[in-house]
Amino acid sequence: RVETMLENRERAKRRGDFDTADKIRMELTSAYRITIWDKDRIWTTNPNSISEDGKRASQQQMGVNKYSLYGELNGMSESDFKKVLKKIKKRSKARRDKQYQVSDDIRDQLKDQYNVCLSDVHLKWFVQARSQRQENFVAAIYTQSPTSNPLPNDAVIRPRLENLCIERMVAQSNCDYILADELRNALVEDFGVLVNDSLRQWSF
Repeated sequence: RVETMLENRERAKRRGDFDTADKIRMELTSAYRITIWDKDRIWTTNPNSISEDGKRASQQQMGVNKYSLYGELNGMSESDFKKVLKKIKKRSKARRDKQYQVSDDIRDQLKDQYNVCLSDVHLKWFVQARSQRQENFVAAIYTQSPTSNPLPNDAVIRPRLENLCIERMVAQSNCDYILADELRNALVEDFGVLVNDSLRQWSF
């Protein structure tokens, strides 16, 4: 969805529709935390890429993106958890330094060795259960809508809710729409959460 929005923004700019271009830019910022520099034709989700004066920071000034866990660990051991965190940090450094082959290799290692998928747009990582494995799975995670009410007992409910979202993403990727619908209903019944597939968001 992000790539499509960026393409639509470029088309709007080319035809001189700057109001639409600005609207798409604001939506990218609010929904996906994306910052765009038109002059350099660069976009990023890294908050450290903005210097104190609001301009794009140099590569040396930029920090390393920090990824947070989405969902539950699904049985991952403590030792594997520490290894995964180190690999994710190493990959973030490789991406910052434009070592894209190194970055891709680490991403593949995380998936093959630990069943870990990454969402670079949202700076999240999650663990797929082995029963959920799907080779061509795309990590298009669902995030909480900006208009959603806060979750009660967030620290307990959110990981369980996000786990159901992961199961539903895998079901959709496998074209198992009956299971995807069942999981959507479970989100409503168990957590009072509605999902918006177009925006990839959920609301309480």
